[in-house]
Amino acid sequence: MVSSRLCKNEGIGEELKADLVILDNFSTLANVMDENSASAMDPATNLMRNIQRLGSAVIMVHHARKNSGGDGSYRGSQKLSVCFNNIIRLEQTPEQTLEGSASFRMIWEKNRSKRNDEVQERSVSLEDGLWNYELTDKPELVEMVRLIRSREFQSQKDIADHLGVDKATVSRRIKKAFGADLISKDEMNKCFEEARDLEDPEDTQDF
Repeated sequence: MVSSRLCKNEGIGEELKADLVILDNFSTLANVMDENSASAMDPATNLMRNIQRLGSAVIMVHHARKNSGGDGSYRGSQKLSVCFNNIIRLEQTPEQTLEGSASFRMIWEKNRSKRNDEVQERSVSLEDGLWNYELTDKPELVEMVRLIRSREFQSQKDIADHLGVDKATVSRRIKKAFGADLISKDEMNKCFEEARDLEDPEDTQDF
């Protein structure tokens, strides 16, 4: 349990002794005057830096924006995204029922540690008390969407340079991703724009 004093960045050195700290959820724990302001997120990012310095991992639970259209945007400034190695989005699926079971898509919007099937988009469901999952098809398209949503790249050319392929290859994959309804052009442009807005060398420490 993280106390209110910890959330104010007070006394964290003596009070925290944990391998993992879960902040659930950000909206109820943080008092942010303007959640769309990058500078307003400084207390939260400072708190996470302090926790990391003590050797603890951090998991933050946060909510998507209302009427986000499934574009993966969470509430508040995108400045928070530079603080984490991984950002995982849970998205409701059409198979979701009202009978107490759970069904959702698990999407890695940002991942800096692995590039294998462990971080491939999947459908997850709880059936008879057991969790089951099925990997999404078209892994190269899923990877392309993941790179766009990571907000680490400002253009298709940046992604092409990262993958070591030509821009035409990236363009073809993105068009296929559009056709498969994995991402929209508006969302792609928004992610590139937010990547450009996130250029701040003082806020790029990983968590």
